[in-house]
Amino acid sequence: MEHQRRLRIWTFKRMTRFIGAAVITTGLLLSGCGTTPEMTASKADLSLAANNIMRSHIELKSLRDACAQAGGAAELHAESIYQQWLQKNWPLVIGADGFNRAQLQDKSLSFDGQTLSLDALKFLAETTRSADHKVAFIHRSRTNRNKTCRQKLTQFDSAHGYGIDPPEDYLLTALGSYAASHTAPPKVGARVPTLAGNLNIKSQPGRSLYSIERQAKDMPCAAPQIFTFKNQWPLEVYAAFCSREQRLITCEWGNCSTQ
Repeated sequence: MEHQRRLRIWTFKRMTRFIGAAVITTGLLLSGCGTTPEMTASKADLSLAANNIMRSHIELKSLRDACAQAGGAAELHAESIYQQWLQKNWPLVIGADGFNRAQLQDKSLSFDGQTLSLDALKFLAETTRSADHKVAFIHRSRTNRNKTCRQKLTQFDSAHGYGIDPPEDYLLTALGSYAASHTAPPKVGARVPTLAGNLNIKSQPGRSLYSIERQAKDMPCAAPQIFTFKNQWPLEVYAAFCSREQRLITCEWGNCSTQ
């Protein structure tokens, strides 16, 4: 009987310890479920935010330039909106450019005394082309330029969030870190991304274009995109792009080579 009594006591104590441990574990799990995990900025999210910020600056600058040609009130209003935008958003632009440089540093190259990225050049060229297309009618219009410019500029004013969808706080924190660590932050109003260097993104094709098109036929896509970045005969600079390959090609007196 004494043995059975001791066995019951031992079993009871074991069950009590087990239940207690289970209760503590459950409490910890429930406590963890009630805590919001800290968000971490992914490269994809940062890339989207950075591109949107730089694109907004490129588009506003193109619109400012178009309205400046209209003169008068349109020019003054465009410059006012542009300066307000810069004052509000340039720290974000520095962060966006800093992230862009960090992501493309392994794909950059040294050319003509500067560090370039063909991805950055392509982004700037395509975005500028699109921005200029959006404001082309302002250049052509002979009437109501002031009214049209004022209407288009409203999307970049303070009442409309300066044309940028506000990034989430965790993205702002990450962009702030990239801005703080930027080794050569672009001056206010400078062209970005800075890895696009100073090549002319609006150059027209030169005499060597046909030769470039022939060279690009061995690239791994059916129709490579070709951009002209310099056309000052006898010197020309082109870039050819496929999804899996990109080339910077320079020509002198019609003799072309890949960098």
